[in-house]
Amino acid sequence: MRYLNSRNGKTLKMRTATNLFLCLLMTSFGSGGWWYADGCGEVYLNGEYKTACNSTSNPGFSTETCRARGMNWLPWKGFVSLKHSRIMMRPTDFGWPRRRLDPNDNPLRCGPSFALPDGKRSECDPTGTINDLPCCSTGGYCGKTSAHCTCSGCVDYRPVVDLDECAQDNHGCEHICTNPIVRGPAECSCELGFTLNPDNKTCRAPEWTSSNGASYLPIPGELFSWSAAEEACQSFGSHLASISGSQENDFLMEMMGNDAGSYWIGLNTNQQPSRRFHRRQ
Repeated sequence: MRYLNSRNGKTLKMRTATNLFLCLLMTSFGSGGWWYADGCGEVYLNGEYKTACNSTSNPGFSTETCRARGMNWLPWKGFVSLKHSRIMMRPTDFGWPRRRLDPNDNPLRCGPSFALPDGKRSECDPTGTINDLPCCSTGGYCGKTSAHCTCSGCVDYRPVVDLDECAQDNHGCEHICTNPIVRGPAECSCELGFTLNPDNKTCRAPEWTSSNGASYLPIPGELFSWSAAEEACQSFGSHLASISGSQENDFLMEMMGNDAGSYWIGLNTNQQPSRRFHRRQ
């Protein structure tokens, strides 16, 4: 807030149907963007709250509304008169959320075209405590519609909350649930040999094919070394298929189709990665 130091301002006594209150008006803005309360809104002047928020029903700045919309000011020299007098005010830093205005007093502008005096980009309302307009459109306006938050080039200033969707009922996944690091839904996957069903939740058991007293199961998709493939076959109570005759050779070739070169067959101990073909009696 240093860029408002020593700016001229004056107060005006305003009256509504039910309230008498004071407003601080800045009369010398210079260049750049400035922060101030909405219109004739709440402005906190150290010592007392000199606006409509200061009443017998709402003393000081006790409500969240006044706290969020107000500003914390420090007098330039001691105490000042607020009765139609010209004053010099020096704003002090505060931790409350702030609204951004461009040099033409157009509210709620954001993005690289509306930089703050320190060169940083002005942001919208990421926590929703002021106006609940957290996103910046490509045109530099704050809002909360899809045109502000999800369009190409939009910026969503809301903090990313990494919720573990897998923690509750495994996200409905029958086997494996994976929670993404960034925003996005959790994903289901299946254990080795199983196939994810179209519902993206449940898994289909592996389907063995029988021939001449033996059953075979191809496992496509992943690449394994020979030893890892043999170990995986053993987890199914089987072992890597080995060709014992022309009939078995023709059967396996038909099952593998055009992808025959990518499967482990027999007792080859070559450690090049490949897929597996299980065989069990």
